Amino acid sequence: MKVLVDFVHNPHGFEAVGRLARGLAPERIGVMLGHAGDRDDEAIRDLARAAWRMAPGRVAAKELPRYLRGRESGEVSGIIRDE
Repeated sequence: MKVLVDFVHNPHGFEAVGRLARGLAPERIGVMLGHAGDRDDEAIRDLARAAWRMAPGRVAAKELPRYLRGRESGEVSGIIRDE
């Protein structure tokens, strides 16, 4: 098993990490994805789309209460899920 951890903040960063991950020739790719609540909905959607382009076998949306930043619990993960 190979684990790659990066805290990307935008789609460009996610695409760069995706290229690196694919270069490691994994059997499968999993993604844990979250975003700070003080970003607008479109920024969250853009990051989610970049994640989906990696064609992960599994995705987990992680919510950290201190990063809700004015959003309701489940709101950011809902935007990610719906994308």
